[in-house]
Amino acid sequence: MKLIALIAVFATACSSGSGLIDQRTMNCGSGQDVDIVAGMQQSGQRGRDFGGDRAVLVVNVANNTHGEVTITNVSADQITDSQTTYVYDRANLNPDATLAEGEEKTFELPMTGRRFENPDLRREEAIRRESQPVILALRVTLSNGDAYVCRYSFQPPL
Repeated sequence: MKLIALIAVFATACSSGSGLIDQRTMNCGSGQDVDIVAGMQQSGQRGRDFGGDRAVLVVNVANNTHGEVTITNVSADQITDSQTTYVYDRANLNPDATLAEGEEKTFELPMTGRRFENPDLRREEAIRRESQPVILALRVTLSNGDAYVCRYSFQPPL
């Protein structure tokens, strides 16, 4: 009998908003509690002297909930494959920023990109692929453990 009562308490705690399991990973999209929009700004600084092409990923996060949310991490990683000819280094920011209901905030993540000499591609194919967009996976994590993951594509500098 005590075992049944313990299981019932555990099941109730897991399904409640304040229970033991309350972390979710969601794809970005309309109607979410957090709305995320991103854009890439190229700085114009290029070449070996700068360690690559400088850029800033500008990320706007809006709170659509009826309470406060705290953004603990914003990160961007490139999604690559065997055909990739341009790569960005990973960007990461730990802002610990609290947004009130209906508030939004913009974060800037500096990034460095560079052409990638892919030995698996013939020269003609590499030139054709240079105009292909770069795809970034953007992850915004909240203090409650929830994470929103978005995919954005950007044209690399030519």
